[in-house]
Amino acid sequence: IYGGAIKAIDGAKDYRAMKQVKREHLQKLKCLPTVSSTDPLKIGITGEFFVVVDSFASMDIEIELGKLGVEVRRPQSVVEWINFNPFRAPGRPKVPGRMISSPSGTEGMLFP
Repeated sequence: IYGGAIKAIDGAKDYRAMKQVKREHLQKLKCLPTVSSTDPLKIGITGEFFVVVDSFASMDIEIELGKLGVEVRRPQSVVEWINFNPFRAPGRPKVPGRMISSPSGTEGMLFP
């Protein structure tokens, strides 16, 4: 559909022809089967801590995946990143602690 639309756009002679191409190809897209699942694909974002938590460095991948209906999980703190990171040294235990929310709305780790 995409390739055909590009060719049709290139072949359009005037504005009216462009609008017709748009109408035809949008209709073709609407006819495609869609999947509406109540169980979305779940993706965990891992990697360097700065890239994971900074939306600019990660190029807003979390937002883009969300637009596609994907449930995204990423660590919110350094300790959570350490526990979530799949490259943790073998046999190394997870860091104890639990997430807390402060009255200001920020989150942090509470250690026993």
